[in-house]
Amino acid sequence: MEERARRARREDRWLCVRITVLLFVWRGSLAQIRYSVPEELNEGAVVGNIAKDLGIDLSILKERGFRIVSGSTEPLFQVNQNDGILYVNRKIDREEMCERSSTCLVNVKAVLERPLEVHHIGVEVVDVNDHPPRFPDTERRLEIAESALPGARFQLQAARDPDAGVNSVQFQVVAKDSGTPSLSSNVTVNVFILDQNDNAPVILSPVSANGSAEGVEEIPRNVNAGHSVTKVRAYDADIGYNAWLSFSLQYATDSSLFGLERYSGHIRTLRSFTETDEAEHKLVIVVKDNGNVSLSATATVIINAVEPKEAFAASDTKSAVQTEEEDYVTFYLIITLGSVSALFLLSIIGLIVMQCSKPPDNSSKYSRDSNYANTSGSGTLCHSIQYRSGDKRYMLVGPRMSIGSAIVPGSNGNTLVVPDHRRRISGEVRN
Repeated sequence: MEERARRARREDRWLCVRITVLLFVWRGSLAQIRYSVPEELNEGAVVGNIAKDLGIDLSILKERGFRIVSGSTEPLFQVNQNDGILYVNRKIDREEMCERSSTCLVNVKAVLERPLEVHHIGVEVVDVNDHPPRFPDTERRLEIAESALPGARFQLQAARDPDAGVNSVQFQVVAKDSGTPSLSSNVTVNVFILDQNDNAPVILSPVSANGSAEGVEEIPRNVNAGHSVTKVRAYDADIGYNAWLSFSLQYATDSSLFGLERYSGHIRTLRSFTETDEAEHKLVIVVKDNGNVSLSATATVIINAVEPKEAFAASDTKSAVQTEEEDYVTFYLIITLGSVSALFLLSIIGLIVMQCSKPPDNSSKYSRDSNYANTSGSGTLCHSIQYRSGDKRYMLVGPRMSIGSAIVPGSNGNTLVVPDHRRRISGEVRN
């Protein structure tokens, strides 16, 4: 019983203490005051005189330990125990403290001891237009499809690297507040026109006479694996990734015989032909672009396997070689005949030149005509005899004379005297 009585007395005492504290708090709450200060005040700026506003005697401030209590290790405000003035302890930044709140109120407590008094003080921080509007990034990239209609709206998203190509538009966005003075900021927006996959691939080859994407190719049956048959060519009017084309084989008469390169469109044989393979093969090629919604076009290639023409090719080659050899023989014959004719002509010309340039005969000046006459009175000789001498030596040229003939000088030349009787006479030639 005694133990219960002791516990009851202790609880009563604690209850009295709590009531006393609540009374002090209630009394302090009645004395609550409120101040209003602008942000960005420097350290030491005066907020207000707490002692004067609360009606506290300045002489007891130190004695009762007058102070400011806040939950921060670095309080924004402090009080001077000599005059009871509340001042700024560090610079106040409203945006840092209250962010986007419409009201920024800082609560502090002014405490007096012996007896305990707590006074609640509220300090409202008024926003000051000290920060211009800022964008997260100085540049933003806005991508708009080329099919966008006039009046379409687009939200500015996260910034990206700008593009300065022909499909970009650049403009400035200015944001201005309504403060006094008004502050503003701007951002450069680069709008890049994204290509839309609105163009299907166009087949360039093969193309038939009527404009359809069809073609016929012929290859010999004796080709080996890897033989190039033909190449499908296509074009896409889009740009970038949308213009990347890929080729695939949609249908083939024999898929084991022909293959198609995915990105080049080259058709090649995968193996050699056999006797059981058909002579005609049909291939249907699909050309697709790389758009999100892929567009495609088809081309048809007919491949005919024909018999090899090696014998005809060999015959044609032999005939061509023979014709070429005959042409060479004719050419050489013409050159030979021409050379012989030229040499003959040059020889004739040389002979003519030699005859024309031959010097005159020096012995002609010693030539002298001689007339011979019969001195016996029977008449002259039946013929004349001429002689020449180039070295002043005389030689008788003529028919054989009879014994007793003589040569005597005449008026116009030398005269040969022949007596009637046959005897030898000596002839003397005078010059």
